[in-house]
Amino acid sequence: MTVSHAAERRLVALACRVLAIEGLVETTLGHVSLRVDDRHLLVRARRASEHGVAFTTPEDIALVDLDGNLHPDDPPISLPSELPIHTALLASRPDCAAVVHAHSPAVVACTVAGVPLRPIVGAYDIPAMRLAAGGIPTYRFAGLIRNAERAAGLLEAIGERPVCLLQGHGLATVGQSLAAAMLAAIDVHVLARLTVTCWQMQRPLIEVDPDDYRDLPVFGPDYDDQVWRFYTAKAERIPV
Repeated sequence: MTVSHAAERRLVALACRVLAIEGLVETTLGHVSLRVDDRHLLVRARRASEHGVAFTTPEDIALVDLDGNLHPDDPPISLPSELPIHTALLASRPDCAAVVHAHSPAVVACTVAGVPLRPIVGAYDIPAMRLAAGGIPTYRFAGLIRNAERAAGLLEAIGERPVCLLQGHGLATVGQSLAAAMLAAIDVHVLARLTVTCWQMQRPLIEVDPDDYRDLPVFGPDYDDQVWRFYTAKAERIPV
C-alpha cells in the first residue's frame, strides 16, 4: 500500500516556502522535517527537477525512517546530505515533532563575527527575547552535519534548548510542533538581523533590563498557531 501523508507533505512543503520567503534560505539549501510516527519523518529532498527551496512542492517531500532510509513506497529521490540533523534531533527528543535547518545570512554573519545573540529587544519580539535570555548555543563546526559523529556534536551543543546556531553555516531548531520549530527559526533570524543592523551602526548592543520584560506574557501553542497561520497564508498567496 502506498504511504501518502498527503496533508503532512503539503505542510512541510509550505514550511520550506516560508523559510525562503522570510529570507532564512537561499537557492536549494535548507530543509524542514515533520515526524509522522515513532519511526518515520517527512523531510524535504531533491528531485532531478530541483528548482530551489522557494518552489518546494509536496512531491519534494520524502518519507524516511530514523535510520535515514527512504520508505520503499516512495519514489526515488535524493535525500539531504544533512539528514542526520533531523534524525538525530527527533530520535533524541521523542516529545518533539519537527526540525528546521536554515542558512540565515544574518545568523551566519553573527557566528563568523563572534557576535552573540542577546536579549536586546523586549515587547517588539517577546519570543525572540526569551530565546536569547535563555541562551542560544552555537555548534562550533562549520562543515556539513552529515554523519552520526557530527550529529552527536550538534546534540551536545544544543542540549535541551530549542535552537542552536551553526558556526559559519546557519541554524537548527526543534519543536513540539511544526509551528514551534518554524517560529523559533524565524525569531532567531529576526534577532540576528537586528543584531547585524546595530553592529553596522557601530553602536554597543544594550540588553533590555530584565525588570522591563519580567511581566511580559509567555506565549504558548495558541500563539504559535496564530502566528503560523499568518506565515502560511502569506506563502499560499505568493505564486510559485
